[in-house]
Amino acid sequence: MEGVELAQASIIFGGLALVALTSADGRWPRLFWIAKPATTLSLLLVTSFPWHDRFGVFIMGALVLSALGDGALLSEGKGFFLSGLLLFLLAHGFIIAAFVAGGGRGILLSSALSGVAVFSFATVWLLRKLYPSIEPALRFPVLIYAATITVMVCAAYVVLEGPWPTYITLPITAGAVAFYLSDALLAWGMFRRGIRNQQSLNLSLYWTGQFGLAVAARFVGGG
Repeated sequence: MEGVELAQASIIFGGLALVALTSADGRWPRLFWIAKPATTLSLLLVTSFPWHDRFGVFIMGALVLSALGDGALLSEGKGFFLSGLLLFLLAHGFIIAAFVAGGGRGILLSSALSGVAVFSFATVWLLRKLYPSIEPALRFPVLIYAATITVMVCAAYVVLEGPWPTYITLPITAGAVAFYLSDALLAWGMFRRGIRNQQSLNLSLYWTGQFGLAVAARFVGGG
């Protein structure tokens, strides 16, 4: 029964994601405005609403904040960008809390250090490439955001070394990495060089990452 419910939730999410991706990159803007946040919110169905579980509650909070961030970034302008940045910053804070305080944390002094080292280096490299092109007023917020998302993906590697089984830790780690890559792609296109069909590519990584976290929340909560 649980497998059927997960399949149904995944189909709803997948259908909405397909609509959003089809309408992205300026093809059908009005449809995209509805489909983008709706797709992110539909991931709450994938989690199966694990209110009894601390990890699941944090992930659900992150999904809601992400959907609000999706809405803010639909509009152009520095104010909307900063609002979206703040909402996603808070979402990453919730994800970090899920990884650190959700019951699946391993020890840092382990093979998790390899993941920490790789993504710390990647963030430093990316910031060095992007920093000269970032508007001065946005540099500090972008630096704070970059540091936060790096902590998020590094924390996922600590969970990978924790007590939870592989069918939980792999979606968590893969989801965190995909989320990181989606933001890196977004930043590159925004501050360095545009990419063809960037919105579709970015959202594909973003929702793959969110889906992994939602599935993990369902499994941790016993769904």
